[in-house]
Amino acid sequence: MHRLLRGPRRMLHALRSLQWQLSVSYAAMAALLCTAMGLVVMRGLDNTLMAQDRTDLNRHAVVAADLIYHDLGLTLAVVLAEASQATRARVCAYDTAGGQLGCSAAGLVSPPGVSPLPAVDDRLPRAIRSIAAMTSPDTGDQAGVLGTIAVDQPLTYRAPTERRVQDDVFHISLLATAVAAGVGLLLGRGLTAPLRGLTDAA
Repeated sequence: MHRLLRGPRRMLHALRSLQWQLSVSYAAMAALLCTAMGLVVMRGLDNTLMAQDRTDLNRHAVVAADLIYHDLGLTLAVVLAEASQATRARVCAYDTAGGQLGCSAAGLVSPPGVSPLPAVDDRLPRAIRSIAAMTSPDTGDQAGVLGTIAVDQPLTYRAPTERRVQDDVFHISLLATAVAAGVGLLLGRGLTAPLRGLTDAA
């Protein structure tokens, strides 16, 4: 009698193992799919934000150069600090021979009460702009170059934004994995129900 029951028990154990295998397989597929989609989303987001920040930095360099040109009567340190605060970036001035005249990072201070806080971005290439009268605000053409400025290390929201999106993708991946595991378990139970009935009858 014991030998007769051993066969059905083994079959029942195998069916339960099949249910869990389906559940784990579905969970693994969901986790892999979410991971792949998360990588694609993060890469696309990084490229988009990088391009936008690069454009903004070049615009800020135009503003800083024009600001410095019109405030040449003031102390250079004061002018650079004003330009840095206006552009939220580090601003350095150079003479026509390339010698550095000074730098200011006065604008690299996060505004209070802002969430998420912007962070200094070291990945953006510095924007170079001539210190001269702007002959065309639309095209940015200049004449009578007196020197150059370099604008870099701006405060941007790219890093905080990417961290927030990464957290969201991670939470979605966990939820999708749990749902897929449940679906796999239910599907396995449904597929093995007829076989379980035969096993119980035996």
